[in-house]
Amino acid sequence: MSAFSIKHRLIDEGHQLSSWVDEKNDCCKWAGIVCDNMIVHVHRIHLPGLNDLKQLKHLDLNYNDFGWIQVREFIGSLGNLRFLNLSSSNFGGIIPPQLGNLSNLHTVYLGTEFSNMK
Repeated sequence: MSAFSIKHRLIDEGHQLSSWVDEKNDCCKWAGIVCDNMIVHVHRIHLPGLNDLKQLKHLDLNYNDFGWIQVREFIGSLGNLRFLNLSSSNFGGIIPPQLGNLSNLHTVYLGTEFSNMK
């Protein structure tokens, strides 16, 4: 999912995403985006006050390098999530039990196979 598809799904009352205007621009210069200066990759997305993530239905983080940190518990608060892909992203530790709260989740991708939850 590109930054532009994320932007169009959010209600941005504070106009925090106004700098997300050109896909050819360096996304490291966009508001809320923090990059690693050595390798020029997105290091952090910081968008405080955007409660609209609770309406998120599709979260695909595959093929990102999270440095073997544990999957964050807040994902379990995304109650409208239907699709979650965390594969090949270098997460470590256990899957937090809060993900069990995702009653609308239909598809989870954690490794080499999709799991359809019905």
